[in-house]
Amino acid sequence: MKLSDTELKHENQKQPYFSAVDTLSLLIILVIGFVLRSYHIGSLSLWFDEFITTYKLYLSPSFDEFLSIFSAYHSDQIPLSHLIFYSIFRLFSISLSNIEILRWVSVFIGVINLLLFFIFVKLSLGRRTALLATFLFALSPFHILFAQMIRPYIFYEFAGLCSLVATALLYKKLSYSRGFFWVLANITIFISHYTGLLLILIEIFFLSLYFVKEKRSVFLLFSACLGGIILCILFFFTPHSIPIYTQADDFVMGVPSVYKWLTDLLADDAILTNEPFFHQGPTSTFITPYWINEIIGLHLWFDTLLIIFSVFSLTYVLFDLYSKWKTECTKKGQIPFFYLFPFWLITSQPIISFLLTVVIAPVIILTFLSLLVWPCMQTRYTLYSSFAMYSMLAYTLLNIEQTKIRRILVAWLLIAFSYQTFVSAISQKTTDFKTAGKIISQSSKPDEPILTWGIFYISIPITNEMLAYYTETPNKDIIPVYSFFDVMNCLKRIFVDKEKESAWLVIERFVFHFPDENFIEAYFYKAGIKFEKTFLPGMNGLWLYHLSKEAFSFNEMENIPECIDYSPFIEILKKINAPDNIREEAHHELRNYIDFIHPPTPMIWNYIAWAALNRNKPELAEWFAKCAIYLQPQTPWGYHSLAISLMEQNRKQEALDTFYQCIEKDPTGIHKNHYLPIIRAIYIDENTNLAKQLIREIEGKGGFINPIYKTRAGILNILN
Repeated sequence: MKLSDTELKHENQKQPYFSAVDTLSLLIILVIGFVLRSYHIGSLSLWFDEFITTYKLYLSPSFDEFLSIFSAYHSDQIPLSHLIFYSIFRLFSISLSNIEILRWVSVFIGVINLLLFFIFVKLSLGRRTALLATFLFALSPFHILFAQMIRPYIFYEFAGLCSLVATALLYKKLSYSRGFFWVLANITIFISHYTGLLLILIEIFFLSLYFVKEKRSVFLLFSACLGGIILCILFFFTPHSIPIYTQADDFVMGVPSVYKWLTDLLADDAILTNEPFFHQGPTSTFITPYWINEIIGLHLWFDTLLIIFSVFSLTYVLFDLYSKWKTECTKKGQIPFFYLFPFWLITSQPIISFLLTVVIAPVIILTFLSLLVWPCMQTRYTLYSSFAMYSMLAYTLLNIEQTKIRRILVAWLLIAFSYQTFVSAISQKTTDFKTAGKIISQSSKPDEPILTWGIFYISIPITNEMLAYYTETPNKDIIPVYSFFDVMNCLKRIFVDKEKESAWLVIERFVFHFPDENFIEAYFYKAGIKFEKTFLPGMNGLWLYHLSKEAFSFNEMENIPECIDYSPFIEILKKINAPDNIREEAHHELRNYIDFIHPPTPMIWNYIAWAALNRNKPELAEWFAKCAIYLQPQTPWGYHSLAISLMEQNRKQEALDTFYQCIEKDPTGIHKNHYLPIIRAIYIDENTNLAKQLIREIEGKGGFINPIYKTRAGILNILN
């Protein structure tokens, strides 16, 4: 079938017969898709994003609490998918200890997406192409991953496919019911994720041209209606959110290349190459580590060939259409000026040009935005592009004239996708807190201290909360540390001052360039600390150190060098006219609070302000908080940490005035409803019993509590 013959026909035209073999093939593909999406799903721990958007968020006892916490802490998202998960969680009374069962919702939606994808490709390119494209889609680790996560992207994928199906149906026959379905589908994709706007704009452009061409301009009202609704959503939702990250924060994660983007959309698993902070996590009971590494090493070879074939596929489609256009121009006696080709393509081959645009345009736009405006180029943001990509791949494979070459390419492509799927199946897709929890629970001695050094969210250490969840240890007994220098100070207090014989240290690195394990272990050795190390592969990777005291521990220890350049931080302190003694103390103390490379953004200043408070340095915390306010005065976070810094210095009225400024900057009411009562109980009324009760209530609703609040409320750990 020629590509030009695949354009959608009138609805009354007889459709190709869908045989029993086709039905059986589709059923087998759906079963394969289900098996791959459900394989080892019970072994997946909650990871950082899932923890703060499921376990923490779903503690909310009501929709009002849910929405207030969501708008305060998840301002870069729209709550549709989380509301769906939350509703299922409440409707079926799922226990918090079994919250991972929500992954099955994603699996179910993932299988539905396979069926929707088949319908879309069948409408666009025919049933044979649809079957092959759906099979590739079923094998894709990129889509398997999102069908196993308690994250918004599987609903984003579902909404994107509904939008594409609605567009195809409008091309097939213009009707008001289909127009309403198209508007509804695109509203859904937008409230699933902001970047769905790119697909919406592409659809509006192509459909508007089609409406005008068909002399049905009244249908332009659907485009106008959709645009108005999107503007209303932005107007009503955005003002009630609080920005957390800045451009500089997101640039720390890096901007993936176009090669990386294409690789991920085609076949690669996020565990392998999707983001710079993912660690390979292959595990297998029947393959030795050596051969596992050899197998993993092949992925770059497969990736490169897949990229070459995808580029060939797009080129093949464009060349085929270009040849047809030249032939038509010759028949009409026209000169085939190249600049006229895009106009012919859009007007006479709208579906194909639409698919090509969906593949190419989003990555170009996001690349431009990432390099010049904001680092927003992540493959999951344009996962709908892969729908068009798989369609083009399948079409190219089935329309190569040389039978032997076609068979070789089909076999090779299936092998390549199957290989990537195998790697995905033996990989630990999330940070393996389940195994970490088992190791510590089974091996730890009574009252053995546990230190965690890892991820924070806004200013709250989160690694310790996730470890507490999987070890069933009270949160207060897992102690967050902020740098390697802080690690060594805490260990010295534990081993020397508290006379403990052993302790645990759990490190989760996330996107940050922490000092590597060779550096860490060298100074353990120099301090006379014996250690046993366990590495748990997975998304962020976990390093578990069981540390033991020797007779000569900490008798002699070399000075630990500074791991990063702190001069950018000192420069900001100079800009806000911090006193000389504060700048000098900051230069000495900053290594206690941060030793990973990161620009001094408002988020980081706020984080180290709370770290300084937790280490009884309120004067430093005050100036760190002032730096956060200086850089981002429109948000409440810096005012919050500044108020507590002042309270710790017994400057109560000044602190209250500052916190009221914080409340004014917070449209969500979180600071007024959650934190003001605690501040009054601790610092004004000095009622620790009430403070403990309030802290338990807030944590019971999914709120975040900084360690200093617990310390002042009398919720103590070994170092307090």
